[in-house]
Order: sequence, then C-alpha cells, then structure tokens
Amino acid sequence: MIGNAIRAGLLVGVMACLCLGGPCTGFGQEPARLEVTLSLDNDAYVMGQPVFFRITLRNAGSAVRGHIPPQKLERYHLEMASTKGEYRFLDYQPVETIGERPRERDFQPGDSIGDSGAILFCQARPLDDSRPLREAMLAARDYLFREPGTYRLRAVVHGEAHFGLQKPLYSNEVHFQVRPAKQGFEEFMRFAKESVSNEAALAPKAYEVSEQVLRELEGTPYQEALEWMRMDFYLNELMGEDRPRADMPEGERVQREAYRNLAEQILARPSARRMQLGATALVYLVLYHVQAMRLDKALAYAESLRAEFPWSPKSQLATAIRRTMEKQKRKQGSPA
Repeated sequence: MIGNAIRAGLLVGVMACLCLGGPCTGFGQEPARLEVTLSLDNDAYVMGQPVFFRITLRNAGSAVRGHIPPQKLERYHLEMASTKGEYRFLDYQPVETIGERPRERDFQPGDSIGDSGAILFCQARPLDDSRPLREAMLAARDYLFREPGTYRLRAVVHGEAHFGLQKPLYSNEVHFQVRPAKQGFEEFMRFAKESVSNEAALAPKAYEVSEQVLRELEGTPYQEALEWMRMDFYLNELMGEDRPRADMPEGERVQREAYRNLAEQILARPSARRMQLGATALVYLVLYHVQAMRLDKALAYAESLRAEFPWSPKSQLATAIRRTMEKQKRKQGSPA
C-alpha cells in the first residue's frame, strides 16, 4: 500500500549548505539535508476516486535557517505523469496563511513540517473566455485520472520560498494503478462536477442533495469518498463546538452516530488514518465526545490529533480540553 512511498522515501535532499541571499546559513559540521516524503492512502484506485495524500519536509542534516511555518507546509505543488510520460502540474493549491511570510527561524536536525489533503479534479484545459466564469471553471475541470493505467505522483516544495534556494525540492515518486470505472461512477461524477471542489470538498448547498446520491452509491467504491465529504462538511459547517441540544431531532442524532462509526472505521485502517481522512475523523471524534461531556475520551483523540497532525488547525484542542478538566477538578475539590 504505502510501502512504495516509504521505500522511496530515501529521497533526494539538498546536499549542500543552504544560502539565503548571503553567506551560508547552515551550521554544524555536516551540510543541511532536506527530505521531502510523499505517501498516498492506496496504491490502486478506480476511475473517479479521490486521492488522499500526506507530505512531509524533514531536516535530516544540520540546522538551517529559513522562513519556515511552525507546523504546516504551505508552499508546494503536486505533479503527475503516466508511466513514461512527462510530469504535469496539478492545480491543487494548499491553503496558505494570509499575510506576511513566516518569520525566519532555525530548522533543527530532526524537525519536520507537513500537510495532508485530497484531490478529485484537475484543471486540464485553459478557461473559455466566452463563458461565464463559474461555467468556464467547471468545464475546464477534468477527472484526476483520464484513463486506467499506471501513474506517478510527486510533490515539489518551493525551496526559494522557505530557504532561498534556486532549485525546488522534489519528493520520492509514488507509483499507483488506476483501474476502470466501477458501478456508481456516472452518478458520482455527475454530482461531483457541480457540487465538489478540486480538493474533494462539498459546496455549501450540496449537503442535502448528497444524501440521495449517497443512497445511490451504496455498495460502490465511491461510497466512502462521499461519506467522508459529508462528514467533513458537517464537522466544519453544521456541528459547531457547543454541547448538543437536549431536544436534538432524532434524525440528527442518527446522523451523528453514523459519522462516529465512519470515523472509527477510518482510524482502524493505518493507511487511511495517516491521511486527511484520519485528520477529519480525529477532529470529529474529539468534538463528538466533548459535546457528550466525555472529556477523557475526547482528550485521548485530541492527543492523537496533535501527535499525528500537528499542522491541523484543531491541534490545540488537547490543551483546551485538559484545562477544562483541571478546572472541573478544582471546582469539585473546593468547599461548598
């Protein structure tokens, strides 16, 4: 599965001191060596399935100075090629911090930053100026895989943005198979073309419609992808962080339990747990148990989230939960 990524993870580093427009900024006896590692949730897909990936940038040499975010890798892109074809740019754009670039800091030996995400569509053709913008953008999107076969994927970190390097940093190559479309492909893609972003996220008004589509996809290879999209949307747009209402409708209770089961199933699969699938599942279970006031369980999931996905916007939930538990203990121990 992701063994091919791990085997290839020996990667390519920068076997030279890194210079930021002046004297060499690496220090220590050994040169700085930066390793970029890419891994996927699977080594085989069917046409139309989204690809979940994880990327890390690690310093395997001496300390080096650069404009490096605290946890989340931002300036990179992905490239894909067929077995013998040339690499082409994928228009996946990681979310970047708005404002000034990160402060300059030391990237110590063993330090790493990373990111995880999902891709469903790519921009295959130039936009048609004769159409309205949204219509032109939808028409320009293509399936990530145009046909079955063997593909290669690599990540390219923009070395100039972080370290002032003249050349980019390339990851290992990940090879994977794409098999013919299966039952449910037409239904899934018809819905996705109108209602799903390149990054496999549901559009704001697509949640209700997706429920019927999910029933049509039951038992197909596309079912879990849409289930995850729905859980991700519910988590970020509908769940909130308050305790559930006592008068919550039965339908919502059932939906929450279904997402809890899905999250637990995702976390039980190591190849999925390490990806954005797993990050969404962990955040969901943290908030699910917080809202049920089972703070011990919420804390366990929150600690896993912080350890496994330090770049997650929710990585500090563990700290907040621990403080709440300490306040509760002090309150319980105070005299009446």
